[in-house]
Amino acid sequence: MKRLITLLWFLGTVSLAWSATPSTWWGTSHTDFMDFSAPWQVFMAQTQNAFANVRTFAQSAATNVMHVGAICVNGLACPSGSRNLAEYAAPDVGLDGSALIVYPDDKNSGTATGAARTWFVKQVGGATVK
Repeated sequence: MKRLITLLWFLGTVSLAWSATPSTWWGTSHTDFMDFSAPWQVFMAQTQNAFANVRTFAQSAATNVMHVGAICVNGLACPSGSRNLAEYAAPDVGLDGSALIVYPDDKNSGTATGAARTWFVKQVGGATVK
């Protein structure tokens, strides 16, 4: 599984958000982030005990498939069609402590060109950072 990870610390709680391709535990073999047929999703994990000797994390998919294809992060050295998402995903924390994630989606954009649109998800269950 390839991952593009963003980390957010908040008072002993750590929230991570990342985009990932499925690996063998999903019954597929998309392990290369440059695979032009790989389906991508946004995931989130959170720990409430970041300073403990043994940390525990809750993890879940934050989105359905939001991109199919390669994701290249090598700037101008990337092949055509692999920079559609523009690397602008970002996590944050709402006033109520819930995790927030802004991410690009070019699979469900509904545009004729398939250009990425900005989407937003908010944590609606489980422990928050407050």
